[in-house]
Amino acid sequence: IGKPRRYWFNRATGLIDRESMKHDQQTIRGRMWDYRSVGGRLVAFQSAESIEGMPANDLTVQVDSVVVNAPIDASRFAAPVAEANRLTWLRTPGHASLPFHYGARHVWVRARINGGAPADFLFDTGASITILDSTYAAGLGLGTQGELQSQGAGAAGSARFSEIATLRIEGPDGDGVEFAGQKVGVLSINPFLEPFFWRACAGVIGADFISRVVTRIDYDSATLEFFDPAAFHYNGGGEAVPFVLAGNMPAVRMTLDGRYTGDFRVDVGSSSTLDLHGPFVARNALADRATARRIRVVGGGFGGTFTSTLTRMDSLRIGSFAWAAPMLTFSGASAGALASEDYAGNIGNQLLQRFRCTFDYERRTLYLEPGRRFAERDRFSRSGIQLGRYGGVVKAMQVVPDSPAARAGLADGDVITAIDGRPALEWTPDELLTLFEDGAVGRVVRIDSPRGGRTRSLKVKLADLL
Repeated sequence: IGKPRRYWFNRATGLIDRESMKHDQQTIRGRMWDYRSVGGRLVAFQSAESIEGMPANDLTVQVDSVVVNAPIDASRFAAPVAEANRLTWLRTPGHASLPFHYGARHVWVRARINGGAPADFLFDTGASITILDSTYAAGLGLGTQGELQSQGAGAAGSARFSEIATLRIEGPDGDGVEFAGQKVGVLSINPFLEPFFWRACAGVIGADFISRVVTRIDYDSATLEFFDPAAFHYNGGGEAVPFVLAGNMPAVRMTLDGRYTGDFRVDVGSSSTLDLHGPFVARNALADRATARRIRVVGGGFGGTFTSTLTRMDSLRIGSFAWAAPMLTFSGASAGALASEDYAGNIGNQLLQRFRCTFDYERRTLYLEPGRRFAERDRFSRSGIQLGRYGGVVKAMQVVPDSPAARAGLADGDVITAIDGRPALEWTPDELLTLFEDGAVGRVVRIDSPRGGRTRSLKVKLADLL
């Protein structure tokens, strides 16, 4: 059952000295010693465990005592009775409805920590726990404890922990939910995320909260609904797609090009259509089979940025739903969640926005109802430029080689002062997304960029790249 483990036995005693096992792409190693006889068996009273490449997570365990065949009261195995009391429905028992902002293909909600002022949080089924940005947490006066290395989208980084009294997700009319006694991670996330989103991110609402309620995301109306799992009954007209939990992240079966099937994690924290993990790409030789143009793109997440390859394949199917020419990313991450060996890839919002999605963790079911974006073709920038905001400066984070932006004379790192005569800082990422993705082929966008002591007015003629 499960993956094999490898054991090393001491030649003198015949007892286990070491073991190793794989957990997804990670190798976990253990050591055992100080064996003592308990109830006729030898038990290691001391052990150590380490994760390869993550030395901050080394763990040493010293056993104080072992009791054999002790009577155990059955109540120890009962569900915790206090859990339900931690969730408060602000208006209607068992149901809450509130708007969200769909920006840069991410779901943003307003939340309060410990009764403080509302702040912008990402809503992310791909985050295993709720996260607070370290600067934001310090501003709230939260103390932290412990430290460990954790995994983000493309890398591993350092995290600390804290406990908050209340987490309140609330709409402008006061409807919402409040969760008490939440333990959270505290990470420095803004340095990685703010350049992409052009706004500060106070934190990430993760699966430790999301999995406690039934969550419905209506991308068309930008409405988020929560339901009490005990009373929830789905009565919509969508299709029920079963999922398993990858840790505490939903994973569904999908098929690519009618022949490559795998388990794909459903990640509301991703803006992609589908990020294919490197091991799945290599195992199926997909890089050799992709016939469309390939574009190198820069992505980011907790732990840093990474470069991946964007292309199109023939078809994509989930349940009975299918569409042609999906735009997929071959992940270039060598560590982190996008380097997973156990799962084929991550589904992002450019796919999920085709549906109204209802996540029922209790019943392990994702309900999909096609929305107005269902038949839309996946889109990529017709300019070939990705812009980032660094404080009061807008820069070209990436310029795709041989793209309209590159042919106009833009290069990585160039400062952008104006776009179509409007100061660059006055644009929003969503306005730029509309301009560069929906702008008509052949339209000329004027971009002002200083170089060598003078400001150049460059003409970017939009064209399909993928």
